[in-house]
Amino acid sequence: MEGRSNSSCNNPPAQAQAVSELETLQKVHEEKTQKIQHLNTQIQALKLRLQMKKKKNDNLDEKNQAFHNLTHTYNTLREEYNALLGERSRDHNPNN
Repeated sequence: MEGRSNSSCNNPPAQAQAVSELETLQKVHEEKTQKIQHLNTQIQALKLRLQMKKKKNDNLDEKNQAFHNLTHTYNTLREEYNALLGERSRDHNPNN
């Protein structure tokens, strides 16, 4: 066994190739790690934008609901007003 370990340690081209492969793999790993960090940053920014849009949409839904309620109240009051006007004109105009 000592012969094997000595032969692999004493083989500079194989060792240099292993070191070169290791450096290449480390470089690829670092690039992928940076890419992952960049993508995570983009994901977080997108989540924040989506939350902001959701809040805006929630506010818009509330405003639309308030407008709908006001419109309904207005229409109800207008109908009451027109009904009272009709009664009043009949009371003042007994000929009909």
